[in-house]
Amino acid sequence: MSIRIKYEEDYVIVLPDEEIEVYNISEIKEVLFDIIEKGNRKLIMDMSKVEYIDSSGLGVLVSVLKKVKVSEGKLVLISPKSSVKQILSLTNLDKVFNIQDTLENAVDAVRR
Repeated sequence: MSIRIKYEEDYVIVLPDEEIEVYNISEIKEVLFDIIEKGNRKLIMDMSKVEYIDSSGLGVLVSVLKKVKVSEGKLVLISPKSSVKQILSLTNLDKVFNIQDTLENAVDAVRR
């Protein structure tokens, strides 16, 4: 698994490039928690290359969301593929996460 990270002035963009599932969840969790522990409280997760997410992946996203909310931060997901949108919808997590279609909208959302 490859995860690109782009540090911007007041937010961080995380770009995973494949499935988010039990087989790679430790790496993803470690990367995301490390970003937060370094004081970054505004995260944008670009889901455009994620084809699949399983329950362990959803669990990590929820954990990350809780962690940033405790520190008054924000997590925004952008451009999830239809397969990921469907999973988020089936689990009602589409009502929990702030999901945006564009980077510009996501940046506006984390800055509000």
